[in-house]
Amino acid sequence: MATTEQQLRDVQTPIRFSVNGRCASVSTSPAQRLSRVLREDLGLTGTKVGCDAGDCGACTVLLDGEPVCACLVAAAQAEGCEITTVEGLAQRGPLYDKLQKSFLTHGAAQCGACTPGMLIAATALLEKNRAPTENESGAFSAVARGIGRLLPLCWMSKEEAVCGPRPMRGRRWETV
Repeated sequence: MATTEQQLRDVQTPIRFSVNGRCASVSTSPAQRLSRVLREDLGLTGTKVGCDAGDCGACTVLLDGEPVCACLVAAAQAEGCEITTVEGLAQRGPLYDKLQKSFLTHGAAQCGACTPGMLIAATALLEKNRAPTENESGAFSAVARGIGRLLPLCWMSKEEAVCGPRPMRGRRWETV
C-alpha cells in the first residue's frame, strides 16, 4: 500500500502563478519543490539546484518580491504569486545590468553555480535599500547562507552597483 507521502506525490493539481511577468500554469504535485517546477516544467534552468536543503542559496528566487530558497517552497505555496527568476532580472533595468557588470569586474561569479541566486538576492537587497548597513545586508543574506559572504560586499556607489571592498564610515557604508 502506498504511503501518504507517495499518494501526495502522485496527485497532480493545476497550479497557477506568474513567472517573470508571464502567467504560468502547471499540473504537478502540490508538494513538488518550486525549484523543480521552474527547471523541469517551465524550462527556467537559471534557477540552480545545489543542496535541496536551503543551505546554499543557489536556487534563490523572488516570491512576491521576497527572496526565498525555491527548494524549500512547495509548488502549491506559489499559487497566485509573482515569481522572479534570474531570467526575469533583465526586465528590472539598470540595477540588474550594473550588478551583473560588477559581478564580472570583481570576480563574484566564482564557479558560476550559485551566481543566479547571488544576483537575485543582491537585486532584492539593493531594490529595498541602496545603501544597506552591514547588519542589514548580513540579515538579508541569511536566506541564502552560502552566498552570505558576498552580499555584504554589494552596495551602490553613485548609481553604480558595486561588489567588492568599500569605504566604511561608522556603521553605515559610505556612498562614494
